Amino acid sequence: AVVWFSDVAGFSAHAERLAPGAAGELLRSFMNVQVEEIHNAGGHVDKFMGDGLMAFWLCPDETRIASTVDAAAQAAVRSGRRLRELIAASGHPLDIRIGMHLGEVSVGDFGGSDRIAFTLVGSTVNVASRYEQCRTPAGGPHGVVRISDALYARLGQSERDLFLATPVTLIDKHDRSYAAHLSTF
Repeated sequence: AVVWFSDVAGFSAHAERLAPGAAGELLRSFMNVQVEEIHNAGGHVDKFMGDGLMAFWLCPDETRIASTVDAAAQAAVRSGRRLRELIAASGHPLDIRIGMHLGEVSVGDFGGSDRIAFTLVGSTVNVASRYEQCRTPAGGPHGVVRISDALYARLGQSERDLFLATPVTLIDKHDRSYAAHLSTF
């Protein structure tokens, strides 16, 4: 699967200064952009997590991988650009981070005995989450969209051009490093 995690950076702290209705409306506008782009690219929104979102594209074979990775990457870039424009127009001190990875996952109902929770689990999911969460070194490029080498390697040339060709090293909260191709904006 291609797995997507996103987060509206700075939202929780900023939302404390907003009226509840205004915070909800602002967050809904950010989620609507992402959901639209994910659905238009054939993806599935798995869950909303506060000001974050998890989505995926199942790719059970090489044919599906080939037809999916470009669309997923384009959806992330379009979302990032649209959200940056929305944030700039709103004047709120926020940003967006989207992390994506391609790899094997387990798919199924991983909920409790009284609640169905169809989702994905496995290291690919964890790694995709780390790409979103990682901070770039001070003074380094930010990259709204951060993708793994595994995903970058499968992209067509026009999609690769949306990302820096040379990966940067991102460090997670556990001091593990990840090679990431950052979007050019």
